[in-house]
Amino acid sequence: MAKSLQEQLLEAGLVSREKAQKSKQAKHKRARRQRAGDAAATAEAEAAKKAAREAEEAKRAKDLERNRLREERAAKRALAAEIEQLVTTHRADRVPGDEIFQFVDGGKIKRVYVTPEVHAGLTAARYAIVRLRRNYAAVDQTTAARIAERDPLAVIKREDDDASAEQLDEYYAQFEIPDDLQW
Repeated sequence: MAKSLQEQLLEAGLVSREKAQKSKQAKHKRARRQRAGDAAATAEAEAAKKAAREAEEAKRAKDLERNRLREERAAKRALAAEIEQLVTTHRADRVPGDEIFQFVDGGKIKRVYVTPEVHAGLTAARYAIVRLRRNYAAVDQTTAARIAERDPLAVIKREDDDASAEQLDEYYAQFEIPDDLQW
């Protein structure tokens, strides 16, 4: 069997026993350090893997939130387009008239120019006022009900929603209204 290099050097007298012992101890220390370094490197690798997993989960959560917001915006746009289509197809006041119909929206008095027929329909509760972007339009009550199903805030004036309207009509019936008064 072949002898190790250290044994061969000792036999040849090139190295003393103390030097050989120190060399052997240094070799063991290096091996121990390397094993400890491997353990530290393994711990560092595990920490890096864990950080990468956490970063990936955070990115995935952020992407899911971004997709949810995008879908919500798309749904709102689709709903607005559907309401706009309903209003444009069932609009009663396609041509602006000469008569002014005034109503309250958000605590402010607003006005819409309508034809005499539409004005009469609005006062008789056959029509309702709906918001179309930043404008207003008059639509029939069935269309207003369909719009209210999609967005209740889009319908401004809808007479059949007011339960107290009949009570007010009964109360004001006792007062005589001049023929030339117009609101």
